[in-house]
Amino acid sequence: MAKERLQEYPILVDAALDFEATREHFGTGSCGYAISERRLDDGQVVVYIHQQREGEEVVDTPRGFGRVCEQGILVCGYKTKPGFFGFLRFSKIRTVPDEERQAVESELVKGLEKKPAFVDFWSE
Repeated sequence: MAKERLQEYPILVDAALDFEATREHFGTGSCGYAISERRLDDGQVVVYIHQQREGEEVVDTPRGFGRVCEQGILVCGYKTKPGFFGFLRFSKIRTVPDEERQAVESELVKGLEKKPAFVDFWSE
């Protein structure tokens, strides 16, 4: 059995700087502005990032033309402690396998107050 690759727990930078940097680099702005955790019915804890990104719809504003922003979530994966000495280290993330994504998405969306415009997943 191959050793499972774990991802680092996510960290956030200033949302306004992140939004402007992605707009400059990729042409559309996006940023993560909050990290949340939710325990699923099976007992696993899912870590996800609240994300805002520019959508396709363009509107005329007092500052000029701009894109309408969408609110969604980026599912990082399952929170896990790495190895035997896990209590000495920070939590890690095990990405959600493709076959489990639909179930995780439906359970997360069901528990949120407002339905997100999009749900994306981290991949390895």
